[in-house]
Amino acid sequence: MTLQPGSALTGLRGDRYILGPEKGKGGEGIVYAVKNKPSLAAKIYKAPNGMLERKLKCMVDHAVSPYIDGKLMLAWPQDVLYSNGRFAGYTMPLVKDVSPIYVLCRNNPDHVNDCHTLFPTYRWSYSVVVAYHLAWVVDHIHKNHYVLGDMNSNNIVIHKDGSVTILDVDSFDICDPVTGEHFPCTVGLPEFLAPELQVPDLRRAKFSEHSDDFALAIHIFQLLMNNYHPFNSRTLSEYKRSTPLNPQQMNIVQGNCPYVKQIPNVTRPVGAPSLQFLPARIQTAFRTTFNYDEINALSRISSRVSADMWRQLLYDLYERIRKGEMKVCGNNPEHMYFPSHGGCPFCLAQQAAPASGSGASASTAPPPSSSVTRSVRSGSVTRSSPAPVSGSGKKAGRLSFFKSLLS
Repeated sequence: MTLQPGSALTGLRGDRYILGPEKGKGGEGIVYAVKNKPSLAAKIYKAPNGMLERKLKCMVDHAVSPYIDGKLMLAWPQDVLYSNGRFAGYTMPLVKDVSPIYVLCRNNPDHVNDCHTLFPTYRWSYSVVVAYHLAWVVDHIHKNHYVLGDMNSNNIVIHKDGSVTILDVDSFDICDPVTGEHFPCTVGLPEFLAPELQVPDLRRAKFSEHSDDFALAIHIFQLLMNNYHPFNSRTLSEYKRSTPLNPQQMNIVQGNCPYVKQIPNVTRPVGAPSLQFLPARIQTAFRTTFNYDEINALSRISSRVSADMWRQLLYDLYERIRKGEMKVCGNNPEHMYFPSHGGCPFCLAQQAAPASGSGASASTAPPPSSSVTRSVRSGSVTRSSPAPVSGSGKKAGRLSFFKSLLS
């Protein structure tokens, strides 16, 4: 079928949708604005099929609220679209005025300007805010008995208040509670996949809440640790001026995380901060999730720290920041640290890097050219400045709590 701006489609209950301008495209399809329903976007598949149709019907019939405390957290399917009776795609909330999460790649020069455009007064607490919101939305999804599956940095976008939205929700791993049909996730980026998912064919892999917890821990680690990936490392015997990194997938399979245990001839990349500057309970959470080896990896899957526990740990960190327990670095106002832990861990790590600045770049975030296409599949990706956060502030975790952290 050939659909374009102006084409009319019909929903499950007879609602009419007129395609507006194209918003983005990817390998699976094209995202359009919906001309007669401006709060929605429509994804039109290049190769629609019966399994996708059944999956989307299931997601519409057993919907998760895309909003938490009034903030759009999920680009969840709202209706299934048909053109002349043939399945074509689905509608979802239009995601706008957002930036991909990799703009917080603080050690990646390609994205520093993007970060400053989104957050002109960026400091480390902003990354903490984003980490909290990410844990919050993953917990929300798990409490509704869904599995994200492909939780990579292309599918997560940030709003100017530090909240996040998950895109590409149609790739979730779900099971129809009525028919029992399983709609598996079959895609993922290796650097965010748990060891049990490091297989040649993801169609044979088993995604779970625990594999989501592993990916979430990687994202939180990168946000708190200046975007250094927990499984990037440096081989001591080969180090000269540049830093050769061990293959990331192999490190994930073998459990080679130099931040949580000692590994012969392996250490963290030059320029990476020590885990010791974080609160003890957060250090323990990373060790619980990343301290395994090839032999015991499968037996420790269920021991990973859950999204709900991460949410609580990060909230506790927010409380300490709010109370003024962390100090803003005198050399770089983007850095924050606990005075009781010594000097600024980020400055100390940077001082240890080679003078030429060619130390280990642990960034694994994709460059904009390879990721914007997927990021815009659920809406437009733009840059915006931070603004005061709104919200009721009636309970722990409300967005209004973070106003002071984003000012």
